[in-house]
Amino acid sequence: FDPIIEDYHQGFKKTDKHPPKNWGDVSTFGNLDPAGEFIVSTRVRCGRSMEGYPFNPCLTEEQYKEMEQKVSSTLSGLEGEL
Repeated sequence: FDPIIEDYHQGFKKTDKHPPKNWGDVSTFGNLDPAGEFIVSTRVRCGRSMEGYPFNPCLTEEQYKEMEQKVSSTLSGLEGEL
């Protein structure tokens, strides 16, 4: 599939690598768009399975409910500006 992927992602080759993850001191980011001109919205997507649960197509309704409760409980415990 490499030729198809390279064609789809114009300019990126199989040998290309992600740059190292270095976000620096995230507490110094501040407001990335203070005038509100560029950032329209943001989104957080979680696309992996949770430990102890099958991937999405194999989940039962009960497992969905359990996962929702666990994620909701965890996220509601976060503090500070999000």
